[in-house]
Amino acid sequence: MKQLAVINKEVWEQCDPSESAYIKLNDTNIYFSLVESTINFNETDKPKIDDEHVIVKKIAFSVNYRDRSLILSASEFMTTKNMQFPFGSEFVGEVVYVGSKVNTLKCGDRVISNASMPICPGYLPGIPSNYASRLYEEFHPGKLLRVPENLPVDVAASFTIASQTAYSMVRRSQINAGEKVLITAGSSNTSLAMAEVLKKNKDINLFISTTSKPMEAFLSRQYNAKVITIDAQRPLADSFTNSDYSNFDVILDPFVDLHFPSLSIQLADYGRYVTCGFFRQHTKMGYADTQTQGPGTSIEKMFTHFMSKNISFIGNCLGTTTDLENALADYCNGLFDVQINCLVDNGDVQKFVNETFLKREKPGKVVYKY
Repeated sequence: MKQLAVINKEVWEQCDPSESAYIKLNDTNIYFSLVESTINFNETDKPKIDDEHVIVKKIAFSVNYRDRSLILSASEFMTTKNMQFPFGSEFVGEVVYVGSKVNTLKCGDRVISNASMPICPGYLPGIPSNYASRLYEEFHPGKLLRVPENLPVDVAASFTIASQTAYSMVRRSQINAGEKVLITAGSSNTSLAMAEVLKKNKDINLFISTTSKPMEAFLSRQYNAKVITIDAQRPLADSFTNSDYSNFDVILDPFVDLHFPSLSIQLADYGRYVTCGFFRQHTKMGYADTQTQGPGTSIEKMFTHFMSKNISFIGNCLGTTTDLENALADYCNGLFDVQINCLVDNGDVQKFVNETFLKREKPGKVVYKY
């Protein structure tokens, strides 16, 4: 059976064009194709895996911002003719084999990844797989979460990272009634998830910033938020000269390197700055605008402001299992949603990579279904 992967150009040129795609990602040529799985799992034979692990057959997967840097890094080593790099960080799949010591999952269970961060005996914390497009993959049950059969495939394949991170960041920011909250990078999946978490909180004053003009109406309508449209050709601080765009009690930011130098001084007394990642995750991923060019705000000025106003800086990496379970429960109860751009289920590889990696104005995740 076939799986989607990044491959060598020489091999790509021999692949079926209907199952292949090419894009230029950060000035780097990247070649994709459906290729034979490197793991041929025979469900009638006993696989050689850890007795405490299970094997999952992927139903669908999706890509996150972090996967860009992983693909760019992998492309530097695509010199071996038969080398392939499955990619992606989120998936939904079916358990097809259970180790003899596993009693929490059974064959036929539908599961998503659990990117919980606390270190637990027997398995590593964090994202379970950097190879979500791999058709078959071995996991510790602690890195999986069973989901309802009626959870839509596209939602399930897009659920974990943004939801788990958003619930953790909002929880740790300890937002109180009447507070003023800014979510940055409004078109990012993590920011959309945080807006989803907060939309049911009618007692806060929510702001969302974005460089995308087409996103303004959507963000305002969907989340009842005041939208700050950033001019990507000017320093970020220029977009926050309005007196209403300051004294935030909480700033929730997925890209600390893009926003922190300019926005840190926009926090009020006892404010909280919560962030979870970087925009520039690879040397080829330069800044797309002038927002952080130049000296910006000096570290002395930033931290003088932080100390004099008793501000807290909170670094956040993913979330707990409880955060993910709460997100799933809220989704099932109609209190939380995952924005989906489209589901590609007809083998259209070029459409999938175009919608995933190239600029688009429609928000949400792009999902590939096997």
